[in-house]
Amino acid sequence: MAEKGDNDDLVPEDTGFKPPAPKSLDEILNADKDDPSLENYKKQLLGNTVPPVFPDNPRNVIVQKIQIEFLGESREPANIQLMDADLSVLKKSPIVIKEGVNYRVKVFFYVQREIVAGLRYINCSYKMGIRVAKDDLMVGSYPPKAEPHVYSSPAQEAPSGMMARGTYTIKSRFTDDDRNDFLSWEWAIKIKDSLACVPVLFCIYTAYLYTLATVYRPAIAENQLKGSKNAEMKFPTSLADLNQLASLLKSFKDDHPGYVFALFCSAYVYKQCFAIPGSVFMNLLGGALFGLARGFPLCCLLTACGATGCYLMSRHFGKRLVERAFHRRLEPLRRRVQQNRRSLFAMLLSLRLFPMSPNWFLNMASPLLGVPLLHFFPSVFLGLMPYNFITVEAGCMLSSLTSVSDLFSTGTMLKLTVLSGLVAAFVLLKRRYASPETLRQSEYSDGLLNGKGL
Repeated sequence: MAEKGDNDDLVPEDTGFKPPAPKSLDEILNADKDDPSLENYKKQLLGNTVPPVFPDNPRNVIVQKIQIEFLGESREPANIQLMDADLSVLKKSPIVIKEGVNYRVKVFFYVQREIVAGLRYINCSYKMGIRVAKDDLMVGSYPPKAEPHVYSSPAQEAPSGMMARGTYTIKSRFTDDDRNDFLSWEWAIKIKDSLACVPVLFCIYTAYLYTLATVYRPAIAENQLKGSKNAEMKFPTSLADLNQLASLLKSFKDDHPGYVFALFCSAYVYKQCFAIPGSVFMNLLGGALFGLARGFPLCCLLTACGATGCYLMSRHFGKRLVERAFHRRLEPLRRRVQQNRRSLFAMLLSLRLFPMSPNWFLNMASPLLGVPLLHFFPSVFLGLMPYNFITVEAGCMLSSLTSVSDLFSTGTMLKLTVLSGLVAAFVLLKRRYASPETLRQSEYSDGLLNGKGL
């Protein structure tokens, strides 16, 4: 029998329930021998009698480990080994949890020798020595078994906000209705500001881009410069800046094509990933440097890659901020996504094809709307093809442009509308004439990608 616990905070709440007198497993199995149906039921419920898994351990319940499972994130679960471990060092290595993240705790434990009734898992959380929360969770009753039982706690949301960040000491106890102390231990978690990762990533990428544009800038003779000698490596904000930058990069491209390609791709993804305005200048530059045949598919790919970076940062670091900042704009879009769940890709494509859609907002909002990445990436790649084609084509004739407004003349907008219509018609026709089996498979795939069964 386990010893009684002595920590008042970890005592189970008194619900007024009085557990019945305990019975051994043999007493339960040997009772009602003359009732075959009851015997079969007991065998199904209790299984076959198994010898103790750990005969040298006198405890009936042996906690193997706990596991922190992060919901809606790609992060691997965090495991804390408890069996045959030095429990005194657990709180020295806190588990980092991002604020506002949903998670659940799984407890893996063995039951041996006798049935254990009314198992409870009690957690008390402390910050700076003050108890801030207590969870008294009913685990249930379990028979002896050779494999570990697994208990999953209800989903919980990590605290958020400036006052909630920091390290918490967790005192845990595994007990039962008789208040037997099967295991008590202390561990720790650290609530971290997830949004702080975004400026860190921004600074790292900015430093990389600056180093690439300055430290690794190729040396070139002045007589090889095709443009202004005073041209700077900076993001263009006007057609004059763009012409100077294009001329400078063309000078480098003759002897250093790999450098120009890497710099262009890095700068393009940087602007898309951090939602920095001015993508039209990057498309124009792509057309001027690589021509339509190579510049157009390259810009389509980089647009999708940069938008995916924005999507991933929003999903992992900025959900709460985006929800708080754009709550009113998210609600109608969320309803539209739910209404078009069975034709989600077609809806996403139509949003991208519409010239006035705020693509930066769609990139940030998609993770909050439950849009899977396998739908998001191709919808950006295909949906922005008409826009990318027009701007890259204009970049091929960069020297003839006098202002950015020349790009969106009546003829250009008509061409853009026709191209968008062709892509939209292709998607709609494909769905209209698809076989019923194909549609069912598509709906089933949508359900799987969104974590739902059909």
